[in-house]
Amino acid sequence: MPPRKRTADEMSIVEETCKCERHSTQEICDSENHLGYLRRQRETLSSKVLVTSPMARVKVDHPAATFEVCQGILEINSGYFAEAFDRWRVTKRRSDHAKPRTPTAWLKSADWKLEDLDASCSHFISWAIIGAVDWSQCPLQHADVLLWQFGNEIRSPEFQDYCLDHLRQRIVQGTVTWPSPEEAALIYKITRRGSPLRALVADSLASKNPFQTREDVQAWAALIVEQQELSRDVLKAGRMDWRDLRPVHNWYREKYAVDLRTAHCLPKKVCGFPTRGEDHGGVGASRSHRRLEG
Repeated sequence: MPPRKRTADEMSIVEETCKCERHSTQEICDSENHLGYLRRQRETLSSKVLVTSPMARVKVDHPAATFEVCQGILEINSGYFAEAFDRWRVTKRRSDHAKPRTPTAWLKSADWKLEDLDASCSHFISWAIIGAVDWSQCPLQHADVLLWQFGNEIRSPEFQDYCLDHLRQRIVQGTVTWPSPEEAALIYKITRRGSPLRALVADSLASKNPFQTREDVQAWAALIVEQQELSRDVLKAGRMDWRDLRPVHNWYREKYAVDLRTAHCLPKKVCGFPTRGEDHGGVGASRSHRRLEG
């Protein structure tokens, strides 16, 4: 069966050049502009919290590290930290100790299936305060993938979407086919069934042949035998018509965004900031912000 002919609208999406003439394609331009918008929004939100929030500690047991950060910054960005400090408040009220104590939350390596918790926590705090991660200073290999999963564990869907945007940008600007067998294996190892990252891997494999060399074929064959869920996911993804676009195109961004309705990111005592698309139109508008009442 011959391939479906692209419509005029789809051709313009694929071939449109950058309007500002500073990027090779409009897709890369849109991605960078969106990340800049999210960073400015994050800085505005953080500045409001920093004025009134007390300091708190985050302790990592292995490798040992302690971070001093505004408590409110952690609470509005992570369901895990919001609940941890809520439990701390309850414990403090019940305690007979009159001496003031600094709110403390622990990240214990035995409870987390992730390495380099100290580095992951450091980069998350950087993002929470200034809206960005300095990727050039990140020591983690496949950093955006690992930080996405860290955000999943601490229930921070906006941080996950930020990491996903960086991953999409890395793929768009990359010179090699994504994913590699190594990165696909990592994603299927650290994520659970139904993960948006797994969907992106399967969709990328289904939409474009990744087998460039004989070594690639051998590596993928070994991985598919090891990860049978990958094989099933790729077969399922093959049913979709990709309109001759790549899954990382802005057209499909929402397909891999974290669903806030199922993320269980914060306790019930929340009130909403502007939701996605309310104050920034177009594809890939901002995720909703939330903050604790009182």
